[in-house]
Amino acid sequence: MAANTSNTVIKAILDRRSIRSFENRDLTQEEIEQLRQAVMAVPTAMNMQELKFTFILNHNVIEELSLEVVKQLELSGDTLALERIRGRHPSVFYGAPLLIIISAPADSHYGQVDGGIAVQTLALAAQGMGLGSCIIGMAGHAFTGSRSRKYRDLVHIPQGHDFIISIAVGHPAISKEAHENKPENITFVR
Repeated sequence: MAANTSNTVIKAILDRRSIRSFENRDLTQEEIEQLRQAVMAVPTAMNMQELKFTFILNHNVIEELSLEVVKQLELSGDTLALERIRGRHPSVFYGAPLLIIISAPADSHYGQVDGGIAVQTLALAAQGMGLGSCIIGMAGHAFTGSRSRKYRDLVHIPQGHDFIISIAVGHPAISKEAHENKPENITFVR
């Protein structure tokens, strides 16, 4: 159900869904630029701006990362994750034309939190632009194992940085209903 509000930010928050199927259509330069602008506005702890963002628009690189994620899951024996992936889409990244990898210094005290803020900022920016997105932590498997250096170099994760999170972005090929909310998870202290 779409949000019934005139506040565009609240509407984007309430309407956003994880999209797991994208149209076979590249993003425009204007759409990419708007996402780049959103990234540059991401707040970070103490304004340290330690995060690095890799915008991957090369379909072959995205597919190669997807295959490596699956390979690493196979090697680890994570059959549950493999079944879940195979039941959804042939690619871990759902055919998205843009994959954004977020990394932070390995010794950062705030990298995980800043990465979470950044990925949600990107998800909401995409929603506000009429695009779909899916936040994908599983992409981190491509940067583990004996071939991790190859994939870190492939997507230009800087030396001394670790993968934090990724987000697939594109024109949604599907829509879906919101998950059930759990109001019991909210406590008020007055």
